[in-house]
Amino acid sequence: MQFLTRGLASAALRPPKAIETAVGTAVTLNKTQIRKQSYCTPPPSHAASSNNDTNYDNTKGTSNFKPVNLAYRALECRGKERDKQTKTPLIIHHSLYGRKENWNPISEIINRITQRKIINVDARNHGESPHTKDMSLPLMSKDIIHLIKQLKNGSDKFSFLGHSMGGRIGILLALMQPQLVDKLVVVDSSVVVNENSRRRWSHLRQACSSLMKIEHRLKLEQGYERLKIANKAVENIIVDKTDRANFLSNLILSDQPNQESIWRVNMTAYLSHPDMMLQVPTFDDACFKGETLFINGDRSRFASREDEADILRLFPNAEFAWLEDCGHLLHIDKQKEFCEKVITFLEK
Repeated sequence: MQFLTRGLASAALRPPKAIETAVGTAVTLNKTQIRKQSYCTPPPSHAASSNNDTNYDNTKGTSNFKPVNLAYRALECRGKERDKQTKTPLIIHHSLYGRKENWNPISEIINRITQRKIINVDARNHGESPHTKDMSLPLMSKDIIHLIKQLKNGSDKFSFLGHSMGGRIGILLALMQPQLVDKLVVVDSSVVVNENSRRRWSHLRQACSSLMKIEHRLKLEQGYERLKIANKAVENIIVDKTDRANFLSNLILSDQPNQESIWRVNMTAYLSHPDMMLQVPTFDDACFKGETLFINGDRSRFASREDEADILRLFPNAEFAWLEDCGHLLHIDKQKEFCEKVITFLEK
């Protein structure tokens, strides 16, 4: 553990060079989109996808239960792993209303210390990934399977880390396609949907609805004034300031040329699927016997030690870690402890 602590300290203080962390993934976008190099890989164009992949959903809002090409940010292997890959790549999946950039600090630390490839993804209807009418956890899991098949790596398996909604996607992925998953890390999530989870989902949808009702007014403003109006509209719905700030980070404050929406998420899709986060699939005899870590904050409202028996029925080799004095955002509030637990699990 000492080498992890030393490595983590240096990684946290020394940001990685772009050329080190994104070899092979750098693309230069059109100047009308961005003026500098982007080290994210946007999804293929609709035309390219329709020509090369008949299973790609390029329907822009029609009902179509096909996977989409997800946008992602890849940090390539380092050191000895670059010469000969021995560790499975790690896919990191954000939470509800999140995006891949939320996990950049954690992915850079894990990449620097473990030297393995890290892939941060945007879920469908989030960030730079395609916006579609259909949205469900099983469909999002299917998107990850599609991404795994697209990526060419020196491994037949991937490891997966998911936070909250991303954790539930990881659970489905491991139970649906266990042969694809090496190690699974589930962050502040569970196989049980408790009342707090239901209440949070309801509040988030209420906030969506409130903002959509004033969308025309928001479009008339820019910058701080736009944010101020949006914050006032939802402050009594999402009371916690941190949760509200995370939610409102999906509001684009400055309009860009050819911009179709002021949202980074597909608000309409959220409102069209009221049961998305409430449903618990029937797993029957499904079981993932691979190595699994469920890591939570001891103040979590969405995961409980009482869930451990239910989890072990589906994940018999699961380990549990409870970090002190933190809750839903344990990877931010206790970044060092979180990274030490995750890296120790991945490297053992």
